[in-house]
Amino acid sequence: MMERNQGKVVPFALSAYRMRRSAEAYHKRGQMVEALELLRRAAAQEDSSLGWLRLARELRQCACYEQAAPILYRLCGREDMPPEAWLELGKCLRALERRDAACDCLYHYLQVDPYSDVADQVRDMLSDLEEVQDAREPFRLNLLVRRGLLAYRRGEQVLGERRLRRALRMGEDNIRLYTTLAMIYLSEGRCSEALRELCRAMKKEPESLRAMCMTAVTLSAMGKRRMALGMLERCAHLARTPSMEEQFLTAAWTIGAQRTARRYLESRLKLQPCRIALMHPLADLLWQAGEQDMALRWWKRILAVAPEDLRARAMVNWAPEHPEDNLPPMGALPGEFVRAQLAHLSALTVVDTPAEELLRCGSRSRDVLDWCFTMTDENLQQAALHIAARHDMPCVRQYLHQLLTMPGVVQSVRQQAMMTLAEWGDPGPMNILIGSRIT
Repeated sequence: MMERNQGKVVPFALSAYRMRRSAEAYHKRGQMVEALELLRRAAAQEDSSLGWLRLARELRQCACYEQAAPILYRLCGREDMPPEAWLELGKCLRALERRDAACDCLYHYLQVDPYSDVADQVRDMLSDLEEVQDAREPFRLNLLVRRGLLAYRRGEQVLGERRLRRALRMGEDNIRLYTTLAMIYLSEGRCSEALRELCRAMKKEPESLRAMCMTAVTLSAMGKRRMALGMLERCAHLARTPSMEEQFLTAAWTIGAQRTARRYLESRLKLQPCRIALMHPLADLLWQAGEQDMALRWWKRILAVAPEDLRARAMVNWAPEHPEDNLPPMGALPGEFVRAQLAHLSALTVVDTPAEELLRCGSRSRDVLDWCFTMTDENLQQAALHIAARHDMPCVRQYLHQLLTMPGVVQSVRQQAMMTLAEWGDPGPMNILIGSRIT
């Protein structure tokens, strides 16, 4: 967008309102990537809860559940959190099959707004989710399975197998246990016994994707590649949810079925063109197949939808400079990129950057701090917390409140953030994520 100033053409920034109007126009024309890009820019510019909620809702409707959920978890830590954020987070978690967490969010929504227009729909959603939860295995079953696996790790195979067999007799849903036994047998080279357990699983549930994917892997290990590929083709027609996508793609990578995986990814992306969980594996496949320009195009498309996606950002810069190297494993970052992140974090410990700039959405420092809180290293998270909490300011308090509800934050770091807020005299209330529930 341009305006004229004394005969010169200069750019000017669009307001958040204008960007949202433009996003609506793109949405009506089916240009979802452009709509999401504008909604994110608008949300970052005004940094309001309603702006982030609009973006999260649009991401969920585009099947970007993995990108919408972190935004909504952050909203749970804001003082002006809209009640609809509970509902949106519950829908995202239901799609990701995290039923306990989804129920918790839906109960929070009904507690805050029990007489809304959608309250009855929320109660129906809860009823469906709890019906599935009520069908869970006996309480002792998971403990028995853990004891069986522990015995296997200690080398006590007879004891471990006896415990798992007893668990099979105890539980109603035996598919998971059959596939667990099959994985153990397969790791020991007992392919025929693994296949026998999988046949029992598919006899109980003929269209169990978990059992079928494991069967494809077992057949491949037995040297029956054509049968394995045929089984995997059958799986492709069943893999429709995020967890099923992961199971299918894991089996495809394991047996080296790149063509089958590519056909599956391309067909699914025609139905869900903004789904980042499918774009990443397709970009990796294209790069490995020598179609590097197309792979870069997919990584850039990911960045248009989710600029915070560090793997896509790293691949855009790293992959062209290392055309002969193997790509990092799925979900991992190149070593050079990680070292650059750590170097920037180290620089932040020396320079006392103003809090407004340090925590500004989209800034390099904010990206590095957010990245630290996605890592499992407690020391790294403690260092990031120390940098973020140098000064008592409203933007710092808001950031610490959001850490209390962000998944991935180590519990000790969460407690330290809560203690810091208490020392500053923060009146609360403080939402905090404990396990899968927010209290």
